[in-house]
Amino acid sequence: MADIKKLTYAEAAEVQRQIAADPDDAEATDEQLAPAEPFGEAFPALAASIRQSRE
Repeated sequence: MADIKKLTYAEAAEVQRQIAADPDDAEATDEQLAPAEPFGEAFPALAASIRQSRE
């Protein structure tokens, strides 16, 4: 797996600034998140495949 470069504090702050400035990227409400299921329950075969690939 490729190494992932960690963001500097300044880079992370810029990402957060851009996210906050995006009018199409509103935070999900509790009501919207209520019906959500954990990934492993919603997609059990895919979750198992991912776990196996990481062993």
